[in-house]
Amino acid sequence: MKNKLENYVVIVKDAVPNKLCDKAIQELKSANWTQHKFYNHQTREHKALSGDKELEFSGDLIESHDEIMIRVWHGIKRYIEQDEQPKTIVMLDYYEK
Repeated sequence: MKNKLENYVVIVKDAVPNKLCDKAIQELKSANWTQHKFYNHQTREHKALSGDKELEFSGDLIESHDEIMIRVWHGIKRYIEQDEQPKTIVMLDYYEK
């Protein structure tokens, strides 16, 4: 049985290069951010449970989104292919280009 973290963690160097990360950070600075709120289906209200400490989120898609997703997908694919354990893979070829 594999019971060490090293058996499950793979480091893919430069999967998302620093230049692309910097570009994404700049793009995120101009995104529209909104405080996260939880929905209560009984009262039909949205409420921030942590008050002003609630994190913000953005639903904006930044320009570098697709390139980041493709690079991350290829890193995960490499991990799946090199591991000896059988896995269930759904839509494996979705980002394959």
